[in-house]
Amino acid sequence: MNRIYRSLDEFEKNIEWNNLNYSTIHTGSKRNGRNNSTVICAFDTETTSVIDEQHKASYVYIWSFDVYSNGVHYTLIERDISKLPRLLNLLAYIVVKKSKQKNVSVLVGVHNLPYDFTFISKILPIDRLFAKSKRQPLMFDSGIFHFIDTLAISGMSLEKTGKAYTRTKKMAGDLDYTLERNTKTPLTRKEERYCFNDVKVVTEYLEYLLMTYGVHEFFPTTKTSICRRALKESFNREYPNKDRAEEVKDWLMRDLFPDTMQEYDCLIRWLFRGGYAHSNASKTGYVLENMKSKDFESSYPAWIAYERFPMSKPERVKSNEYESVIKSGVQWYGVFTFANITSKTQHSIESKHKCVGVLNPIIDNGRIKQAEKLIVMLTDLDWKIYCKFYDWSEVSCETLYRFPVSGKLPKYVINPLFNAYTEKTRLKNAGLDYKEEKGVVNSFYGMMVTSIPCENITYTDDWGSEPMDDEKRRDYARSTLLSPYWGIYTTAWARYHLLIDVFLKIGNDAVYGDTDSCKYLNPENHERVFEIFNKKMAKRRYKFCIENGFDMGLMGHLGELTDDGTIVRFKTLGAKRYLVLDDHSNLECTVAGLPKRAFNRYLHQKKVSNLKEVFDCFDFGLKIKKCKNAHAYVDNVTDIITDFNGVSEEMYSSSACVIYPIDFEMKETDYTEFLAWLLKNLERGLVR
Repeated sequence: MNRIYRSLDEFEKNIEWNNLNYSTIHTGSKRNGRNNSTVICAFDTETTSVIDEQHKASYVYIWSFDVYSNGVHYTLIERDISKLPRLLNLLAYIVVKKSKQKNVSVLVGVHNLPYDFTFISKILPIDRLFAKSKRQPLMFDSGIFHFIDTLAISGMSLEKTGKAYTRTKKMAGDLDYTLERNTKTPLTRKEERYCFNDVKVVTEYLEYLLMTYGVHEFFPTTKTSICRRALKESFNREYPNKDRAEEVKDWLMRDLFPDTMQEYDCLIRWLFRGGYAHSNASKTGYVLENMKSKDFESSYPAWIAYERFPMSKPERVKSNEYESVIKSGVQWYGVFTFANITSKTQHSIESKHKCVGVLNPIIDNGRIKQAEKLIVMLTDLDWKIYCKFYDWSEVSCETLYRFPVSGKLPKYVINPLFNAYTEKTRLKNAGLDYKEEKGVVNSFYGMMVTSIPCENITYTDDWGSEPMDDEKRRDYARSTLLSPYWGIYTTAWARYHLLIDVFLKIGNDAVYGDTDSCKYLNPENHERVFEIFNKKMAKRRYKFCIENGFDMGLMGHLGELTDDGTIVRFKTLGAKRYLVLDDHSNLECTVAGLPKRAFNRYLHQKKVSNLKEVFDCFDFGLKIKKCKNAHAYVDNVTDIITDFNGVSEEMYSSSACVIYPIDFEMKETDYTEFLAWLLKNLERGLVR
């Protein structure tokens, strides 16, 4: 049921306060938790902007607020944003008065809180703010109200969140943001319904979260927080005895966490590497045909399941033992200096960003093609990759640490991931909803590699930060129940399998790779490579299921290289820049910094349909006008806004976020120079 109010005065006079349910659900610890009211709220703004080169500003011309209880929506739309504190004071008075529980808290969902926070940050008292970075709040308190970013929890647009979780759906289309509006601009009934539905979706989603997780004394803050909860529950089941649980935590911090936070920061900065994303330079810029794409099925979960990880405190190796340890097969990491290092193939491996030091390098799209001197920190897996993909005249090991004990990850890590993985498969096979299980699987890797924060983000009248002392950082690390070495090796195993088992085997036919996939030429020549690899993975999958008690039939093809489509035409301009035409005539453009459909819209506007012209358009120097958004933050701005009806009003924002369109350009930077150098030296036979 719905109750609609078109002004705060109407809301105050007519809302049926006695029909609301004022019971509470406690989440968090007994001492520091929250008594969440079952009166659930949501807030949203609609804004109009002034955008020119000299001046940018944005103003709220209408805002929506939904109060949801007992299945009834009490939805308010108001024009004056300065009335929001008055509404909150009224709600706080009623909820506190009618709630039996002390210290009651009211959830207020905002889908994309960082944006709306900007407009209300100067008109509301802000307490207990938690942000992932400056201008990126995940939640904050204002009196009894707990504002929370629902986008950070669902990880989906409001439209997709509604489709997945709520009865109310976001209305199709958008308000026309190109029209200037002010608080006097009338809205059509359709536009009003658009505003109503936006907040109703959020309150229903909050109700879902409260009834799914809140009844178990937990309320998520992000998708990863749901994963962390599953991990902690698994840990508690594994170690129900508190003394034993503390012993395990002590072991993690003593043996599997660096002795100092400085060491930790050094490892994350120089030893941790993400997925390998790169194009074969000799194939870059050309239109290629007769290709296929393979990807590892659930790459990160597979290596978490199958591979060995450090399980003991790293020991410093004596210099006279370096060579024997490196060849021994134990897991280790160290600092190496290479002289006159050069790629053996057209695949440049090391990221310049991860070089501790480099002298006279030749850079292949951000990666080292060759260098006079290179200083890097490597794991044993990275060393094996270097040995296959680089040559050098000299190498010296500056320092080396070995892990005496390696093994499979603990059961409390394996179980929550693969309980969710197998349950996802079971539900999917039965045609049932599996979004929660999918969420855990997709977020698990992110949880394992989340770095320990080094500062607390603060907000009073402006954004700031305070350094987090080492003791608090170590307490935070202890609460994760994970080792940073496990995250470092998870990504190292993914790079190892992609580069050693795929790129090395198929050689120069490997055109493009990204973390867990490879697009390659001459597929008929390489099927045997993939068949052999997949047979090995099938055996490892069987062994894993037997050892851990999982249903083999629900594991799919975990870790195998599976078909990801046939490619009719392909062109890449470097990492995160490629254009694909598949065998179903779907044209897909993937470019970092360019919205997904922008290139197709550009082709439509330019009336380009011939395939040759399409692929010719996709090149360095490509410019697409006003196809992406940028943000500007302004304070204390005033403008006369004349709406599309010709009605003018002076509007003021104490703080605002302006979203404005900007152009995209496929910049050449230094990559085209490298490609010209490569072509010249390939013709001379000077490089491989």
